[in-house]
Amino acid sequence: MFAHVSFGVRDVDTGRAFYDAALAPLGYRCIRAARSMVGYGYGTDTISFWVVSDPETRLFRPRQLYAGPVERSPAPIAERKARAPLVG
Repeated sequence: MFAHVSFGVRDVDTGRAFYDAALAPLGYRCIRAARSMVGYGYGTDTISFWVVSDPETRLFRPRQLYAGPVERSPAPIAERKARAPLVG
């Protein structure tokens, strides 16, 4: 269930096409549509999910910084056998 959620999209028509297809299997439908926003609800006329026009919306991807290999020395064989296995 969604409640009080909104997403900004650069193109409302494209966003609406996507969210119509994505939310329909969950029972959500478009209740209100305007040029700059689309409202979705579940089974009633109460809007709980908004798609709004936001021309400044940019896609981003999480990034990790690789700092090179970590120097580790292997544990002696005797210590390896004494440790508990990682999986059971």
